[in-house]
Amino acid sequence: MSQQPNTGVNALCLLAFMGRGHVPGRGPYKETVGRAVDALVAAQQTDGLVVRAGGNSHGPMYEHALATLALIEASGWRTDDATRDCCRRAVEVSVGAQNDEGGWRYQPRPADADLSVTVMQVVTLRAAQGARFDVPQKTLDNAVRYIKRC
Repeated sequence: MSQQPNTGVNALCLLAFMGRGHVPGRGPYKETVGRAVDALVAAQQTDGLVVRAGGNSHGPMYEHALATLALIEASGWRTDDATRDCCRRAVEVSVGAQNDEGGWRYQPRPADADLSVTVMQVVTLRAAQGARFDVPQKTLDNAVRYIKRC
């Protein structure tokens, strides 16, 4: 895992490893992948947002969505309580940050919305739903309506 304080970039690297079949606990990169998962879990803030403290992100909800997606994918291979709890709390942040229009913006508060952040959140929340994390169907339905209106 790089020393880059952007959890989104680190999550994309982890997703690339896992997409190639290098998953937690298996294969020649199992330690690297395991450390990457550990680093994302450790990056979770007390409020549930998965961004590294001290980072200089102007769009933490992008980072949060990517990190949450990577953690959800890893949770299929690594079923420890810490990883599952991190995912659950991260999903709660995403659900709670949706605005009244059905979208998300760069910051984790439901003030306004942006299409690209919204799409990233939808991808993540669909993965969460598939991994049996609690995602209200209303959240996804509202997001789809917002995307179609755009």
